[in-house]
Amino acid sequence: MTLPAIFFQEKNLLATGERWIWLYELEVPTTPATRYRFVRDPEQVTFRGNIYYPFPITHSPVQEDIEGNLPVISLTVSSISREVISTLESYNGLVGQPVRIILTHELALGTGSALAQHDFKILGTNATVEAVTAQLGDVSLYDITIPATRMLKHYC
Repeated sequence: MTLPAIFFQEKNLLATGERWIWLYELEVPTTPATRYRFVRDPEQVTFRGNIYYPFPITHSPVQEDIEGNLPVISLTVSSISREVISTLESYNGLVGQPVRIILTHELALGTGSALAQHDFKILGTNATVEAVTAQLGDVSLYDITIPATRMLKHYC
């Protein structure tokens, strides 16, 4: 994948008037499935044709260890308005549901290019009066077909 030059130009500037943008997508297993899209900014943004709405949300850094373990991060969502709690109670804490975290730049929103994009699954959730914290982990390697295309003898 080739990254647009704007990423490198903005990274190398000492100061810039533009900003890096974190985008979050969470899926809720309704019928049909509902995908919530949030941005950690005060204004909504459009990326790849989808609108991301401002919401108090953040995540811990993604870190790799020397033992090769798959990363587990925390996603924290504000629960002051209590609207997140009812969804958690209705759908088993959203355990097993997909979450996507995307990092892009304000100048690259129109191109649909992301500097980083990672898919996780919710491993567990914990709710307090102020916030809901979800533990996110990588997609299980048992869920992925490796190689993506296989040729089998006597199978069509």
